[in-house]
Amino acid sequence: MKNILIVFGGNSFEHEVSIKSASNIHNYIDKTIFNVNNLYISKEGIWYEFDNNFKDINTSKLKKIYNIIEYLKRYDLVFNIIHGYSGEDGKLQSLFELFNIKYIGPDSYCSFICMNKILTKLLLENNGIKTTNFIIFKNIKDTIKNMKFPMVIKPSDGGSSCGVSIVNNIIELKRSIKEAKKYSDNIIIEEYIKGRELECAILENNKDLVISKLGEIVVNNDIYSYEDKYVTNKSLLITPTLINYTVENSIKKIAKKAFNICKCKGLARIDFLYDESNNKIYLNEINTLPGFTDISMFPKLLSLEGYSYTDLITIILNNELNS
Repeated sequence: MKNILIVFGGNSFEHEVSIKSASNIHNYIDKTIFNVNNLYISKEGIWYEFDNNFKDINTSKLKKIYNIIEYLKRYDLVFNIIHGYSGEDGKLQSLFELFNIKYIGPDSYCSFICMNKILTKLLLENNGIKTTNFIIFKNIKDTIKNMKFPMVIKPSDGGSSCGVSIVNNIIELKRSIKEAKKYSDNIIIEEYIKGRELECAILENNKDLVISKLGEIVVNNDIYSYEDKYVTNKSLLITPTLINYTVENSIKKIAKKAFNICKCKGLARIDFLYDESNNKIYLNEINTLPGFTDISMFPKLLSLEGYSYTDLITIILNNELNS
């Protein structure tokens, strides 16, 4: 049996989401073929051996890990499920690569590119994949000169919609920039596209890419916010969504192309905006470590292709173990 270590937590704003993902992975991993342990990284960046009590994490009862590399090398494979800063942006991946520690998901290059919305847009646009028009925030005057209201404000390297907002005037713009800077020093300003929010899951299975049917997010507000995702549960997640076959097929082709261009590996969830009035498709975001929570779209979409939670985890692990 292979020894698997789930690494979760971290010091990003998606800490709690990572805990929920890790809990599901731990619960659904096939323990008849994998030995599994867990490693928790606190918000303060301290690494702990974990006692599997995901509902009540008490670090005073956990054992600190002092020789992190030695500890990691005990395992055949690391299942990193730290979302956002440090876990999804290439930092942990670089650590693993430096010490030849096997891990699931894309390498440090892909992780860094896909976590940075500016770099992602530049790479995709340069390869013929349309994204929304954008500028990098410098100051209010420059923003108003180059973009029209409404506009979308985003931290350029965040996730789970933290710090994302739609603004319609200067007052809202100033307030939203201040909020976004809580999450990143780099802010991106995008044109607002009023369209359907569509998502597609990709799973690498024996070097073939399984590309799911499309899911759709229908929100009460204009933005699918962190609160909508993980607190209120008021948004409607439609899996699969009803959409023109030609449009769906086009989106799936773009998703596959983007996955390959960015050198993704193992798994991804790719988000799109579809403007029905102009029949235009915009790639919005690539998530290289999608969530495994109860409401996460990645496992929901792949369940439509016949994959259970356990199937997904087994395939993701075996892909890396057999590579």
